[in-house]
Amino acid sequence: MPPPRPPSGAPAPALAAAASMLADGRFDEARTLLLRHIQINKAHPHPHALYMLGVAADALAQPDQSLHYLERAVVADPHSPMFTVALAHALADRNCLPDAVRLLESFAAAHPPSAPVATTLSSALSQLGRDDDALRVAEFARAALGDLPDLSGALGAILHKLGRIDDALAAYRRARRIAKEGTLLLNLARVGEAVALFRAATEQFPDDDAAWLHYAYTQNYSDSAPAPEQARAHRTIGLALRKRLGPPFTSWNVSKDPARPLRVAIISPDLRRHAIVSFLAPLLENYDKSREAGWHLTAYSTSRKSDDVTQRLRTLVDAWRDVPNPHPRYLANLIRADRIDVAIELSGHTEGNSAAAMHLRPAPVQITYLGYPNTTGLDTIDIRLVDSITDPPGPADALAVEKLIRIDPCFLCYQPIVTVPPVDRLCGQPVPATSGAPKPVSFGSFNLPSKISPRTLTLWSRVLEAIPNSTLILKHALLKEPWMRDNLAARLVAAGIPEPRIAVLPPTPSYADHLAAYSHIDIALDTFPYHGTTTTCEPLWMAAPVIPLTADRHASRVGPSLLSAIGLPDLAAADEADYLRIATELANSPARLAAWRTPGPTSLRDIMANSALCNASAFTSRFQAAIRQAWKQWCNPKSAP
Repeated sequence: MPPPRPPSGAPAPALAAAASMLADGRFDEARTLLLRHIQINKAHPHPHALYMLGVAADALAQPDQSLHYLERAVVADPHSPMFTVALAHALADRNCLPDAVRLLESFAAAHPPSAPVATTLSSALSQLGRDDDALRVAEFARAALGDLPDLSGALGAILHKLGRIDDALAAYRRARRIAKEGTLLLNLARVGEAVALFRAATEQFPDDDAAWLHYAYTQNYSDSAPAPEQARAHRTIGLALRKRLGPPFTSWNVSKDPARPLRVAIISPDLRRHAIVSFLAPLLENYDKSREAGWHLTAYSTSRKSDDVTQRLRTLVDAWRDVPNPHPRYLANLIRADRIDVAIELSGHTEGNSAAAMHLRPAPVQITYLGYPNTTGLDTIDIRLVDSITDPPGPADALAVEKLIRIDPCFLCYQPIVTVPPVDRLCGQPVPATSGAPKPVSFGSFNLPSKISPRTLTLWSRVLEAIPNSTLILKHALLKEPWMRDNLAARLVAAGIPEPRIAVLPPTPSYADHLAAYSHIDIALDTFPYHGTTTTCEPLWMAAPVIPLTADRHASRVGPSLLSAIGLPDLAAADEADYLRIATELANSPARLAAWRTPGPTSLRDIMANSALCNASAFTSRFQAAIRQAWKQWCNPKSAP
């Protein structure tokens, strides 16, 4: 929904004041003021008052009221592009996208071209799969109105979807949509170009926290970005947030009792069918809820997306708050009003994150965990939960703004979020054929394509060269797009992997089917420098060993941590020669691969299920002990070691 702005001509001081409140995230105050204004002007409420009430209701997660007021605003002023676009967004958020398209098309037919209407209509048509119509709308508006940034941005989005990548990049450049251009470059694994683009943005806009965020985030994928430079970029995010938002809170309405039950918050845009849930659910299912010393846990879901997993997670916590795409001050004030003692954010600097709200320090103890492989750079986040393998004491501490608390033996606990299929025993064993010829070895990776760095490609090429007739099997949701498949295939071939030895699996209809697809893989090859996490646990659970390459930062040490937790540290390579050695030895050990796939105590699934990685009760006890110790140290700083 477009941000509110004061009505032209300022017809009433109350409306200008309400617009200021909305811009500052004071949605409850704005709503109260606007309702009073409408009550006074009941016969002829100002259209802007109705519009801003719709904006406030949307921010307060009141979709029915938002739709009601926005519909009234459009009736009161059917010629306003801003009102019409806001109503279209509200309809789309309620899964009424065809209605939104009809509204926008009707407006466009009766009014002169409007950039906001055209961009919103183009996006809605694209979401309905009407890509040619979406392109036509964007091109018509651009021809009528000129090369406006919003129109070029919309044109870039549809060209991107159509696979016209060079044209999309050009459109994003014209529009100065740096984030869009950089994200597309990253998806194409053109990481060096993306890093350079975002570095230039930080030089042009040195106080822009968004520019620094993109620069820092993209470096996680780079196999040439020095760890100290990554740390500097992340620290600058925190400095820029302070300049934009001002100082954080320094007092809270909580009692400094180190032994009392704690009011704990988890904050995430990913409380749905998402990779983090396999690691979050074990904690939510096992945390201590006792009134003596347990937790009262509130989940703040900051996304509009929800599904069956969302409904399951709702049942596991004491309180749930839907706060879709929140203004940082609104979210911070909400957490403060809930008197949260310990706030745990789960997204770092990934999409939909709450870093700005965390900068404001709505809770006295703030922790980052799970969703991001690096320091947040925010000095208002006190603790980052890791382990001694992902972040060895000494060097790792120097790179982090937060205090590193290590939950050994592993900072994660894994539990599949669905009923998993049985292990396919044919992989890793001779094919039952009269020839008796062994089945060719299948290597594979289901990782994000942007994680497949040049160094990863070189390693994989050497592995396949060392194992005659072996194949490389790849799968990811992004690879459903032909242009993504073509881009990756070209990169693999350029690295020396013959095209006939490459297979890309199609998308699967369910998560259980996705897990079953691992039956095509004998040995999983991890990416570098950004290891998989879920995509390491999944093949292990499906009895395919994983080979990661260890390096000097958290993102390059998650694989060794997971393997150590299940008792297989020997699968983690110390260097490239070791990576090749491990892959060759496994490929030439069909009996070992077969044993891992055979039901029983030596199967890889049983080994994993009985390991520290899957011991949810023990992990939760360690996790809660770490949180309790952090709370005690805040209550009595002199007790800190």
